[in-house]
Amino acid sequence: MSSFPHVVAVKQDFPAQTVQKYLAAATAKPGTISYGTPPAAGMGQMAGEELQRRAEIKLIHVPYRGGTDAAREIGAASVDSVITTPIGLARPSLPDASTLNESGLPGFDLNDWNGMFAATGTPAAIVDRMQAVIAEAVKDTKVRERLDPTGADLVANSPAEFKTWLTGQRELLGKLIVAAGIKLQ
Repeated sequence: MSSFPHVVAVKQDFPAQTVQKYLAAATAKPGTISYGTPPAAGMGQMAGEELQRRAEIKLIHVPYRGGTDAAREIGAASVDSVITTPIGLARPSLPDASTLNESGLPGFDLNDWNGMFAATGTPAAIVDRMQAVIAEAVKDTKVRERLDPTGADLVANSPAEFKTWLTGQRELLGKLIVAAGIKLQ
């Protein structure tokens, strides 16, 4: 139903103010730049692991309980950067923020998201009706007005498209979790 793209935000006095410069700084000083995410083992950390893998950099992960904690810590300059959705950083203060996908990492698709599921064996006619209602809702002006401030990209793909995307996400996340040794604590 919706996707919430991740952004990289840095503390105010951080020397790199674009994703490209951030990656260059991380390349120049491996293992010295911290990034916070809400929560540990969440999609923000997965996005951080994928960012490190794709950009061939090494960052220091700092997990937070939630977006409010991460936003407070970046505001206090207790962490160099955060990887979170714009809503976690009060999107109105980031009107021109670029997503990781838009910042030189084409195909970067590790976002927070919401989707609808039905029990195995649900008749196709009911699944199709659910999808039609969602497709109608994401076009509704009032729904868009309510969700735009959250940074949500509204999606109404077909059940087959969602299944294909979800299968790809499971594969990618499984590899990232194993490679990074991520464990729920």
